[in-house]
Amino acid sequence: MNEITKLLICIQPLLDASTYRHIQIISKALLIMTGRITMLSISRWTEKGGSYRAVQRFFSKDFPWGSLNRAIAKTFLKKSGIILIAGDATTITKSGKETFGLGRFFSSIYSRAVPGIAFQTLSLLDVEKRISWPMLIEQMFPKPKQEKPAATKNKKQKRGRGRPKVQKTRTTAMLYSMRKWRRYRPCCKNF
Repeated sequence: MNEITKLLICIQPLLDASTYRHIQIISKALLIMTGRITMLSISRWTEKGGSYRAVQRFFSKDFPWGSLNRAIAKTFLKKSGIILIAGDATTITKSGKETFGLGRFFSSIYSRAVPGIAFQTLSLLDVEKRISWPMLIEQMFPKPKQEKPAATKNKKQKRGRGRPKVQKTRTTAMLYSMRKWRRYRPCCKNF
């Protein structure tokens, strides 16, 4: 809990008092929680001041994520020697059709394209402490499906007059051959 408090002190000047109080309450609840994480379950695990309505208000606010991430990175990466920038894509498998941004993305775990959502992450890496600080996380969207142009029939390729000579399906071809066979074998009428 002390590390979370240190992180939150860095971003306190960038947030108003009520937002800062809510972020403290919700972050503590997220660390303690077990099971599915929903707004309702967060409100159940919070202390005083973390009602369901307060959690809803908190998640509906717009945050200056770029400046918040920069403030955290400045504080903790000042004393570091070697800092690298790394990017990676992450795929989360999902089923259904209603999820925003749902598509087929490559997953290195399954070694194939799977249905789900994908995120691209850019992080600062502290080589000596072996710590990663995500600076930018953005959802990737599937490529839009290209519609195939409707095939137009050429006027030159017309079917000839009368019934076609070639049988279309196997069953009709078989019946046709059985009729021919009966003509030549009149003794087998039960067949």
